[in-house]
Amino acid sequence: MYVHIPQIFALPAMFILITISSPFWVDASWSKSQNVQIIGDCGDNIQISRSIMDYDYATLMEIGDDYVNSGNELAAILIYSTAISLDEKNSTAYVMRANVLRLLGMPELALGDYDSAIALNTINTPFYLTNQGVTLFELERYEEAIKAFTDAIIRQPEIAQAYYYRGWSWERTGAYRYANADFAQALFWDPDCVTNFIELGVYHYDNGDFDAALEYFNHAVATLYEPQDALMHRGLIYVQQGKFEEALRDFSTVLSRDSTYWQANYGLASLYFHTGRFKDALENYQRYLLLSGDYSNEFVIERIGELRAAIELDS
Repeated sequence: MYVHIPQIFALPAMFILITISSPFWVDASWSKSQNVQIIGDCGDNIQISRSIMDYDYATLMEIGDDYVNSGNELAAILIYSTAISLDEKNSTAYVMRANVLRLLGMPELALGDYDSAIALNTINTPFYLTNQGVTLFELERYEEAIKAFTDAIIRQPEIAQAYYYRGWSWERTGAYRYANADFAQALFWDPDCVTNFIELGVYHYDNGDFDAALEYFNHAVATLYEPQDALMHRGLIYVQQGKFEEALRDFSTVLSRDSTYWQANYGLASLYFHTGRFKDALENYQRYLLLSGDYSNEFVIERIGELRAAIELDS
């Protein structure tokens, strides 16, 4: 029996030729000790043994999930396609196939499956819209992504991930005020969804909003097992704010965890320069150059020259 792959799912010929040889055979033992056998002919039609067609939709979904977990994405796609042929009104197989297509680097094809799932208008539609939005974001189609996330939020306002990625979509389009509001909403609904607090902190730091940046860096320091990056950035903010004791504490903590973390030496050098401890500043700028190998950094080279001249004058 042949199962025809829908047009939206038609795999590029080059992908088929590279991925499988003809004839292609997948033989995997399943949990019920049944063998699932799939034969491909390097075309749009995939021959599936008669036994697989005896399974119901739920069983096929379990088999497809097993293939995904075992790293056999192509076989999973074929199984999900078979499930869709059995029940075109069930959204789950469309979404699972879309997720695998994204994993295989085919986001445009994934969007078609998300569209099919969304059109069925189930209770899970807000989550499908969020997945679609993330895919559009990855394709740098930010305005379309914003629309998908907004549709998801309208249907279910507490989806933190939709706010989080809509925030980054706003940021990419230069709408920073909207981005900030969405990041705040994401944190409100689910702090755990914002996994990269350092990235958010850097975003606010680059935009000169040190108070917001500190909020994210503080959260990162409190939750991350390896908080060196957060401590480093927080220390830089403290230097800018003239909170030198706090900055010294953060930079020292970083170096106590990793003595080769040269960014902290740069931070310490800046701190000591601002507090007039020129010898300590010079020592840390030199260590920064030694560990980073960044000898083309004109600012640091010039600062080292200034410090040497100042130290000579004092002696």
